Amino acid sequence: LLEYFGELFPSSECKRMKQTVCDNCRQVLKTTTINCTQMSIDIIKMISEFSHKNITIPYALDILRGANTKGIRDAGHNNLAAYNSCNQLNKIDLERLICRLIIDGYLQQEIVIHQQQSFEASVAYLRLGPKAHMALSNQSNKFMNSIELTIRTEQSNITNDEKRKQQTPIEQLHEQCLNELKKELKLIFGNNSHAMIIPERAIKEMVKLMPRTKEAMIKDVNEITEERYKRYELHRLLAITQRFGIELDEIQRKEAIARKALLTTTSTSKRKFITSDEEDDTNFSIDHDGYIKINKQKNKTNGHYNRFVKQKKRSGSFFARRNAIAKRKRGGF
Repeated sequence: LLEYFGELFPSSECKRMKQTVCDNCRQVLKTTTINCTQMSIDIIKMISEFSHKNITIPYALDILRGANTKGIRDAGHNNLAAYNSCNQLNKIDLERLICRLIIDGYLQQEIVIHQQQSFEASVAYLRLGPKAHMALSNQSNKFMNSIELTIRTEQSNITNDEKRKQQTPIEQLHEQCLNELKKELKLIFGNNSHAMIIPERAIKEMVKLMPRTKEAMIKDVNEITEERYKRYELHRLLAITQRFGIELDEIQRKEAIARKALLTTTSTSKRKFITSDEEDDTNFSIDHDGYIKINKQKNKTNGHYNRFVKQKKRSGSFFARRNAIAKRKRGGF
């Protein structure tokens, strides 16, 4: 992440402070370092062929990884020399390589603002950087420094079914709602892209907030306006969030009942009734008037009388023995 913003911070420095180590550096993964110099030269040469055209990073990734899409075929970009030249890298690693070329000055990004009918859209296009001539020269291997990239060699083998099992019911519901919204957006916009009107972050906000009314959707989701709501028939998205919102309320209601039952069970189990088979310590004495005085020492816990102590039922022999002791002390025998 820091490297994306132009700050070089090795993982070894991050691991030095165990209290503040990030999640990425905390993971122990098998990695390897590969030489990406030739792939970098191919990327720079491909961008030079788009000197009079606009190309974004996502579109460049599709060409370099050999995507067989209709847009690439119609434009003839599947005939480029760099087409499918970086298929050994996954999409994330290839994007990291392009970002590395931007940081090192071989490429750069130009922000272009497109004026639409009711809004402005800013797009970043790839351009040649000040060091691009090193890669475009015939002796590029002499002028360019070696470009290396560290990639993971062991990918996660967790399938989608296993991931779904690890999700909570609410997370599964959010994923289903997200898929439904994307399907509906494809039906609304057809072959046109909805990214300029309803970007990915707006869809995720809908999933998170689950608006139930038109007013709530316009107020809580930043990209949704009154004009867009009417123009693009976004009431169809509202119907989806309303349906999943009802399911979300039901899941939360059941979870609240389960939590309440768990708390009740826990509090009941903590209450312990102490039983004692020991007899009360009873002392008999005769006061100055000649009457029997019975002194009982109740069961106590830590100096306080325990009201949960269950008293033992006394037998008839106990009372006979107590009366005999009292008479003996009184001098009755």
